[in-house]
Formats: sequence, structure tokens, C-alpha cells
Amino acid sequence: MATLPLLPTREPMTLTSGKRVAKTIITTDTFVKVEGQWKLAAAHNSAVVYP
Repeated sequence: MATLPLLPTREPMTLTSGKRVAKTIITTDTFVKVEGQWKLAAAHNSAVVYP
């Protein structure tokens, strides 16, 4: 099983209450090798909440 490192990625601007807001999303994908091919086993995305 292989897990890719957590890397913050920038999502395009979104509209919130009519204002453009940049969001930071943390994404983790976990792959397993099955019969010589990599298959996605799990994926998780979380929005970063700033204080």
C-alpha cells in the first residue's frame, strides 16, 4: 500500500455570499497494487479552516 504525501493545493476561486474566496484543500489518496496495477483504495479531501 502506498500513501502520497499531504500537499496543499489551491482550488480556483469560489463564490461565497457573492464574494470571491480562495480555498485551500488538503488531499490524500491511498493506492494499492493489485495484480500489478495500482488501484485507488481511498481518497479524502479537507478544506483548511483558518482562525
